[in-house]
Amino acid sequence: MDITAVPKPSIWYISGITVIFSTIGIVTLYYVVNVLITLTTEISSLNELIAIDKGAYYLFGVGLIFIIFATGLIHTRIFKKEISNSNDKLYAYLLIGALALTFIIPQIIHFSAANHLENEGYQVCEEKSTRWLHVVTIVYTKTLPCAEEQQSIRNEARIY
Repeated sequence: MDITAVPKPSIWYISGITVIFSTIGIVTLYYVVNVLITLTTEISSLNELIAIDKGAYYLFGVGLIFIIFATGLIHTRIFKKEISNSNDKLYAYLLIGALALTFIIPQIIHFSAANHLENEGYQVCEEKSTRWLHVVTIVYTKTLPCAEEQQSIRNEARIY
């Protein structure tokens, strides 16, 4: 089979993929920032129950990866410019950094928030905390036991 016979994708096809990647990246980053703002608001107002949605922060690096891919597609396919060796290395380092942030950011946010909450007298509510793969929600409370009225507590702690 002759590899030169494979048709190149049209500009509309590449543009569509770029828009999809950009949209996924922007929505993902927006969601992570929204969850972080909610967490800081709950901590600053010293709510009775505070939920740390650790699983949401894994999406930060994923959103960055989609944005980097979209930027690379725009550069190479839409503007039809070749990537120089220095830019190629830059894209590689950015992708490796975003991949590393995927696993580093959730640990940093969880460690710093948990440390602050424990210093403020909060304790982990094991009954309300959940875990499924990397989706971890840790609920902190000032009063134990916390197993009463599960539905109202879930609504207050914003666990969905």
